[in-house]
Amino acid sequence: YQAWLRMVEQAARDGVDTDILQIHSAYRSVAWQKHIFDYWVEERRKKREAEGLERLPLEELQRLQSKWTAYPGTSAHHTGFAIDLKLYELGKTDSRKHPAYQWLAENARIFGFYPYFPEAWHWEYNPPGLVKQVLALRQALASGMEFEHLLAPPGEIPIAAPKR
Repeated sequence: YQAWLRMVEQAARDGVDTDILQIHSAYRSVAWQKHIFDYWVEERRKKREAEGLERLPLEELQRLQSKWTAYPGTSAHHTGFAIDLKLYELGKTDSRKHPAYQWLAENARIFGFYPYFPEAWHWEYNPPGLVKQVLALRQALASGMEFEHLLAPPGEIPIAAPKR
């Protein structure tokens, strides 16, 4: 969260409309992802029915929806390291044209965030050292060792001046 805050503060200093950079969605449990997925599958079914299209088996509706919504258990949001920004409100095409997206594309890596290219609003936090720290935390938890020291950020993320 602190890295995101630093990123948004820098974007504001650079004159970016930071309202569009607000977090719309972040961590999702598998149960919540199932709720979201099932909701959209049902909406897809209702829309097809309203348009007089043929009924599709549940598996086919799920396959179609999986192009837009991750199956429960497969979403990057389950890790707590993925965020969806308010950019989603602009849709797939217009979100990439927004100056805030352009700023993110040029600067987000400085703060440890990387894009998920199919969705302009989806960014994942993966600063240097994070994977190693998460693996160490999992080992400590599994073995009953001390782990509190592994809950802090993996180290200061180097914050360079944004590219111009």
